[in-house]
Amino acid sequence: MDVGRGGAADGDRLAEELRLTIGHLVRAVRAADTMPPGEAAVLGYLDRGGPLTTADIAHRRGVSHQSAAKAVKVLVGQGLVRAEAHPDDGRKLLLHLTPAGSSRLAEERRRRAAWLGAAVDEVLDSGEREALAAALPLLARLTARLQAGEARPPRDSDTAVRR
Repeated sequence: MDVGRGGAADGDRLAEELRLTIGHLVRAVRAADTMPPGEAAVLGYLDRGGPLTTADIAHRRGVSHQSAAKAVKVLVGQGLVRAEAHPDDGRKLLLHLTPAGSSRLAEERRRRAAWLGAAVDEVLDSGEREALAAALPLLARLTARLQAGEARPPRDSDTAVRR
């Protein structure tokens, strides 16, 4: 793809190609998972964010409270997550990753990384691996900007033609 200085249209095309490519990559890597994506996501959020409520998890995942609660219930039943009364609001439960949950998450991450790493080694030559490594900080910066809320998704009213 030519990424010259063609303006917003080129930036939009690059952004769409990036979104599609990364989406396909993420879905392909998830094929190595042995647990449902919702459950793996809950473990990941608890690992990265510390104790959370079911509402916190639902919000971060962008799913309904009921959907998050279903995944949490399964994980609690498997001993991968434990729940305790929230110290500030007894009506809520605070969810914690158990040692078994940490182990299971580490196993899932190792499986994904090994599968992706094998593909990188098979498909990319050393120069391409260097280019991929050089792109990682750029992707991290884009992710940080989007997560920080500096770049908000456009609403239909933002992109509509004004009359």
